[in-house]
Amino acid sequence: MSFLKKIFKKESQIKKERKDLSSQKEKAQSRAKKTEQAIKELVVLPSTKEKIKSVSKSSKTKKTTEKKPIQIKSPQKDTKEKTAPSLGEKSSKSGTKKDIKTAFFILEQPHITEKASLLQQNNQYVFRVFPGANKTEIKKAIKELYNVEVQKVRIVHIPCKKHRLGRYTGWEKAYKKAIVNLQKGQKIEILPR
Repeated sequence: MSFLKKIFKKESQIKKERKDLSSQKEKAQSRAKKTEQAIKELVVLPSTKEKIKSVSKSSKTKKTTEKKPIQIKSPQKDTKEKTAPSLGEKSSKSGTKKDIKTAFFILEQPHITEKASLLQQNNQYVFRVFPGANKTEIKKAIKELYNVEVQKVRIVHIPCKKHRLGRYTGWEKAYKKAIVNLQKGQKIEILPR
C-alpha cells in the first residue's frame, strides 16, 4: 500500500505543478497584453513630436483657428518573411516535439475500468483528460501520441463524489473523460497482454 501512496502523491504533485505552470503562463500573457496596450497609449515617436510642435507653431502664426487631428503611430515590430526550407535542407526546428509535449498536457491517463475494457472491443478507448481540453485538442493529442486516425470524440464530465471514512467526510475530485472512437482496423495498446 505504501508504494501506491507514493505513486498517488507523485501524481498529485505533478498535477499541482501543471496547474501552477498554466496559471503562471496565463498571468504572464495578461501582463504582456497590458504592457503592450500601455505602450501603444504612451509611446509617441520623435517624428510625431516634431509634427505636434510644427502644428502648434503654425497655428500661432495663422489667424485662422483650424484644428487638425493629430495621429500618433504605435511602434511597428520588424517582421521577417519566413521561407520554407527546400527539399534538400533539413529544418532545424522539429514540430513533433512541441506537439507531443502539448499532448501530455491534454491527456491525463488512460481510464482503465471493466466498462472501458468492454468498449475496447468496439474500437472505443477511454482517457482521463485535463479540464480545459476540448474535442479537437484531444483528437490531435491522440493522433500524435499513438499515430492512429480518430473518427469521433465524446466528452463526459464526471461530478465530484462524497466519501466517508468513519466520521470524516471528503470529496473525490470531479474529472473529465473522453471516449475516443478509432477508425476500423486501428488499435491502441493501453495494457500489455
